[in-house]
Amino acid sequence: MVARTILLGLCCLGLAGCASVKGGLVRVWDLPNSHTRAQEAERADQAQQAEDARASAAAAKPVQKECKARVVYKHHFSERVVLEAAQRNASAATIGQLQAQIRRLGSDLAQAEKALITAESSLTGVHTRAQAVRALAEARNEIDEARVRAPWRRDQVDAASRKLDEADRQLRAGHIGASILFASRALRIADGLNDEARAVRAGKKAKQIGARPVRLRSTASAKGKLVEVLPPQMPVFPEEVHGKWVLVRTLSGKVGWLPATALQALPASPAPGY
Repeated sequence: MVARTILLGLCCLGLAGCASVKGGLVRVWDLPNSHTRAQEAERADQAQQAEDARASAAAAKPVQKECKARVVYKHHFSERVVLEAAQRNASAATIGQLQAQIRRLGSDLAQAEKALITAESSLTGVHTRAQAVRALAEARNEIDEARVRAPWRRDQVDAASRKLDEADRQLRAGHIGASILFASRALRIADGLNDEARAVRAGKKAKQIGARPVRLRSTASAKGKLVEVLPPQMPVFPEEVHGKWVLVRTLSGKVGWLPATALQALPASPAPGY
């Protein structure tokens, strides 16, 4: 009886020891697995953070693109507003020039009609030689002044000079009325050029092209569309500065961009009498 009790006790102790050993073995076996699971969890967390960062960057791109688009739009809007203002100024200046030309043409037509009436009716004594000489002298003075004041209009000054030469030829031939007619036309051309020169110098912002012709562009770039080639000494009116480029309007009403280095100050106004 005692022996059975002892044997039963030993069996119980053996079973308890096995369970304890088994638990220890299980804990030792699970230790690497726990470390692996921690690493996997950390990697999953890093992957989630990376995914969140990509999502945030993707969400920010439209906003950045919109901001950039707004900046570009604002720049183009400002440039368009300045260009439209310059075009309005050019249109107003062109209208004024056309009105002045219409007035001069009307006066020329009246003079021509009088000369034709005189010639066709063979009237004598209507004009005197002294009147013709005086008309030639007045026209010559105005032409000389226009040559100095408006050097950018050499072709028109030369045209006035040719009319004056014809007036002188008619006077030598004894055609007093024809001489006065041609002298009057030369005087009108010179008067128009001198009026233009005075208007240019009255504009405080007026500049002129340098010694070389300059290409007027549609945009502030050397690749911009060609608007016009401006000759040396041609006056222009600056409207806006954009870096190395200047937006200008011309006497003919054209608007465009040219390099700032192509502009120079107008020369001093000639003394009265020229």
